[in-house]
Amino acid sequence: MNRLTSLELTCIELVAKNNWPMFRVDGLRAIRRENTGVGRYVHLEDELRQQLVDGVYGPESGRTVEMSGVEYGLDFVVDVSSGRINYLELVTSGNDGWDGVERDWRIA
Repeated sequence: MNRLTSLELTCIELVAKNNWPMFRVDGLRAIRRENTGVGRYVHLEDELRQQLVDGVYGPESGRTVEMSGVEYGLDFVVDVSSGRINYLELVTSGNDGWDGVERDWRIA
């Protein structure tokens, strides 16, 4: 299993802050990454096995990832299925493609 990148970890922390205030990210690992050409799915495992309510969760309204080379940035959500964090999805906001390379970025 792989450690989360700084971008992935920050996105999950923002979602957790708004939706699961007691959630700990120190047990999260990426078990698989799928680059789609317009985004990425990061399939996750939580070694702490924290229970969550199923759903698709995002950050507070209007938050996006601004990244060099991705004109309209990336949106992100976290999927929870069967009571467990399942995956992080990053996807371009416009018609841009994204090759999955994490260039300079910031959360706006």
